Amino acid sequence: MSLSLRFLSDNDILSRTRALTVQERTSTLLLLSHLNEIERRRLHLKLGYQSMFDYCTSGLAYSASAAMRRIRAARCIARFPEVYELLESNEVNLSTIFQVSRILSPENKDRVLARIRGTSQREVEAVVAEYEPRAAIPPDRVRTVVISVATPAPVKDKEERNAASPDGRTDESHNRSGCGREDPAGAGHNRSGCASKAPAGQAAGAESVAGTAKLERRALVQFSASEAFMAKVERVRSLAWYRLPANASFEQVFELALDLVIEREDPRMRSERREARGRSARARETMAATAPISQKPCRQTDATHRARFIPAPVRDQVFTRDKGRCTYTGSNGRRCASTRALQIDHIKPAARGGAGTSDNLRLLCAYHNRLEAERLMGCQGVRDGPPSH
Repeated sequence: MSLSLRFLSDNDILSRTRALTVQERTSTLLLLSHLNEIERRRLHLKLGYQSMFDYCTSGLAYSASAAMRRIRAARCIARFPEVYELLESNEVNLSTIFQVSRILSPENKDRVLARIRGTSQREVEAVVAEYEPRAAIPPDRVRTVVISVATPAPVKDKEERNAASPDGRTDESHNRSGCGREDPAGAGHNRSGCASKAPAGQAAGAESVAGTAKLERRALVQFSASEAFMAKVERVRSLAWYRLPANASFEQVFELALDLVIEREDPRMRSERREARGRSARARETMAATAPISQKPCRQTDATHRARFIPAPVRDQVFTRDKGRCTYTGSNGRRCASTRALQIDHIKPAARGGAGTSDNLRLLCAYHNRLEAERLMGCQGVRDGPPSH
């Protein structure tokens, strides 16, 4: 077909293109009418599609954006027949109707439709923004991207490294003794100070060849968020500091939140937890029934253990009372503003008889908790690393 067009005259090409444009507009309007009738009869549901969008994308193979433009335009025509005439006369297009469909009402239809006739996309956006300021916010977007991810080369075991050594010595002995050779031009040195035989560029190239690269599909997600939403993100970072790495990305924060919702709401996971609790309870009952009296667990605990154990309601009470913020106050009267890495601290240590009640508990960040522990117990009595809960 494309080859036959090359033999047509310029006038024939132009006239045919104009005729095809009219034909395309006519077929598009006919398609919109059919979509309205399909939705009215709910034929998409009878075919097993959950929505008109599902039917258009999966059944008719439209892209997501093309499907939404046609569905909204079809519904707009059903509500306001005047839109059909504007599309037929080419005074507006599908994209224009898609934009104004969210603001059209029986009260403003005449005024809005008159303003968008023959206007540009930017002018239509300005009209829509007058009626719906939030329409100026870019829509949510999800785009698939493919990136190349390098994987490290497999580490050779000791025997392979020794076999590959040119002088038969082990890597360890070679590094410890030092080669004592002069560094030729272009040769690099390894960590022990020995000159390597291959130039640096060749060594880097060999390392990249030894490693492998794989393609990874990722989703590029774009959406606007309110200040309240961003405050919730920071709240999650504060509450789940022990589950997230420092400076956690949005992906890590959202993935944690999604995992928690799935863990709580997924019926399959709830069923698995119930079964696990049942097996654990039966195992404890069996162990308690068969164990000798001398080996049966003692229900009594010492005072220190009871003081260290803080029930969840008490922890929540302390967290609420201290407003989710470290309570440490410096010598200059400044209170620590940290809302992350918060831990429950005994004002009077449990090892010294301090109780596990709310009046003897406070919120401290991990660093001030350690500082207070060192002040009261000394450096020797504090474990390495930030103190635990």
